[in-house]
Amino acid sequence: MDGRFRGMVAPDQAVHESTDGGLIPPFAGKKAPLAGHALAFGRDPLGFLQSARSEGDIVRLQLGPKQFYLLNSPTVIHKALVEDAAKYGKGLLFQRVRPLLGNGLVNSEGPFHARQRRLMQPAFNRRHISNYIEPMNRLAESLSAGWRDGATITLTDDLHRLSSNVIATTMFPEMSSRPIVEELQRSLAIVLRGVIIRTLVPYRFWEFLPTPGNLNYRHAIGRLRNATAELIAAARAGDIEPDGLLALLVAARDTETGAAMTDTQLLDEVTTLFAAGTETASVTLSWLFYELAGHPEIEARLHAELDQHRRIDADTVYRLDYCRRVVEETLRLHTPTWFLSRRALETVRLDGWVIPAGAEIIYSPTTMHRDPNLFDDPLRFDPDRWLPRRRPTGTFIPFNLGIRKCLGDHFAMTEMIVTVAVLARRWRLHRIPGQTVREHISTTVHPGDLRMRTALRSATL
Repeated sequence: MDGRFRGMVAPDQAVHESTDGGLIPPFAGKKAPLAGHALAFGRDPLGFLQSARSEGDIVRLQLGPKQFYLLNSPTVIHKALVEDAAKYGKGLLFQRVRPLLGNGLVNSEGPFHARQRRLMQPAFNRRHISNYIEPMNRLAESLSAGWRDGATITLTDDLHRLSSNVIATTMFPEMSSRPIVEELQRSLAIVLRGVIIRTLVPYRFWEFLPTPGNLNYRHAIGRLRNATAELIAAARAGDIEPDGLLALLVAARDTETGAAMTDTQLLDEVTTLFAAGTETASVTLSWLFYELAGHPEIEARLHAELDQHRRIDADTVYRLDYCRRVVEETLRLHTPTWFLSRRALETVRLDGWVIPAGAEIIYSPTTMHRDPNLFDDPLRFDPDRWLPRRRPTGTFIPFNLGIRKCLGDHFAMTEMIVTVAVLARRWRLHRIPGQTVREHISTTVHPGDLRMRTALRSATL
C-alpha cells in the first residue's frame, strides 16, 4: 500500500450492495474516522490522486462528510462525459463558482447550454482567431521589449499580465487600457484566489462569516461583475470595435431561433471567458519556459524553427509544428486543470459499477497525463511524443472533452504559440540557482512566484 495511506484506520474494504442491487465501487486505500481521506488529500492532492489510480478504474473517496467517485480510466471518463453525457450534470466545483460565473457556459446545463454554445461558437472559429494573432503578437512584443539582458524577472507575474491583457484586448480592443478594464483584472485576481478553497472545504459555514478574506472576496465579485456590465453597455451602444470578442457576442444570434443574448447572459459569459482565459495560458507558459531552461536540446530545436520565420503572423502560427508540440507537451506534463467534477443526475452503471443518483464524480486530467500505463516515461518532457504516429488516443484532455470541451481551446493554443514564438525568438530564460520550484495547488497547478534570468539571444542581435 502506498505510504500516503499508512497510519490510517482500515475501513470496511468490501464492495457494498447499492439500493437497487448493483455493486458500488470500494474506497481507495485506507481512510481515517470522520475525516476519511481528507487529511491525506489535503497534504498532497496530486500525490494522493496519483496513488489512487492504482486502486481501480473507479474508486470512492471520503473527504470529510462528502463522498466522491474518482474516475481513473480514460475509457470510463469518455463513457461518462461523451457517450452518457446527458446522465451527468455540473458537480460541486461548478456549484461553488456560480456566484462568480453565474449561468455562463461553464455552469449552464441542458438545452440552455447547447443554445449558448451555438451562439458563441462562431466567435471562436479560425477566421476570427486569426484576426486576434496581430494583437497577441503586439502584446508579446511589448513584454519582450521591456525585458533587459541579464535581469531577474518574476516570469509568472509577467505572463499573467500578458495573458490578462490578451483577453482584454481581444474582448474590447480600444478599451483595454481604460481604468474600468484594469478594475476588472484586479478584481478577477482576488476572486480566483478564493475559488478553489470554496470548492474543496467540505464545511461551508465559514464562507458566511464576516472575515476580512470573505468580505474581500464578495466585494471583488461585485466589482468584477459591475465592471463587466459597464463594458457590455458600451458594446450595446456601439462604442466597441465590431471585431472584438464582446461585440461579436453582442451581435450573435441563435441559428435556430434568431434570439440574442440578454445582458445577464452576456455578463455571465464574459466573466467566464475572463476567468478561464487568463489563468490557464499564463500557468502553462510559465511551466513551458521553465522546462525549456532545463532542456537545452529542446530549446535549440525550437530556436531553429523560429529562426526560419521573420514575422509571426497567421500563416506562420499554423506552420510552427515543433512549437505546437512543445506547448502540447507542457499541457500534458503540467496540465493546469488538476481536477474536474460532475454529478450523476440518475443512478447510472459505469464500468460494471453502480453510481447512485446525486453522486459527485471527479477526475484528474493532470494525474491521467502522468500515468505510465498511458504515456511512456511520463515525467520526461518530450515534445516528440506528439508526432502524429505516436499520438495517443483518448488520453489527452487538457481542455476537457465532449460537450464540455473548452470552447476557447483553439484561442488558447494560438495565444500560447504566438507568445512562445515571440519571446523565444529573442530571449533565453535561465533558472535561478538555489530557487526551489514546486507545484502549488490552487485553481490550477502553478509554479508559484517563478523567477528566471533573461539572456538576449545573439542570433537576434
